[in-house]
Amino acid sequence: MESDNNYIKKTKIWIDRLVVGLNLCPFAKYSFQDGNIHYEISDSDDFTPMMQELVELVQMLSATASESMKDDDSSGISNAFIIYTQDVSFDFMLDLEYSFVGLLEDAGLDTKFQTVVFHPQFKYEGEDNNAHGNFTNRSPYPMIHILRAEEVSEAIAKTINVDMIPTNNTAKLEKLAITRVSEVFEDNFEDRVLEVLNT
Repeated sequence: MESDNNYIKKTKIWIDRLVVGLNLCPFAKYSFQDGNIHYEISDSDDFTPMMQELVELVQMLSATASESMKDDDSSGISNAFIIYTQDVSFDFMLDLEYSFVGLLEDAGLDTKFQTVVFHPQFKYEGEDNNAHGNFTNRSPYPMIHILRAEEVSEAIAKTINVDMIPTNNTAKLEKLAITRVSEVFEDNFEDRVLEVLNT
């Protein structure tokens, strides 16, 4: 099994080269480059402890100031990834997130936090499994991303043509012609991204 540090290292490379590199997310660049993302590793593949880990992660975020809330030069935590080392299925991850969102709603926290599922086999409903657009959420490992809703809203307010982001992302990924997440870690991947951005 890979070490925790390696899981985090590969996740950061994936964020840097694909998510930030292609500008797939309007606010990922700033929290990533400022080091305001928290990374949590989970070795569990059982629903109940995985739910508890998510609850504890939200509790940690609730108790920690975000970057936008800081009134000094110290760094806050903007958002968090929980990275799963076990080979849990995409459908399992969707069920986990759905149940967790239900807990957030029951606790009145659904207006404070948002969640996004990432998975090596991620597929948008109605899309072909080989569609390039799926790679907006295909990742090296199963993950759940927890974001502060306020920061998402702030980022959206500063972004031009927000409604075009999904269409633009699909177009960029089609130009990139990515077919495997593992391509992100190949030596020539950053050159391929530059070619897409310069065309």
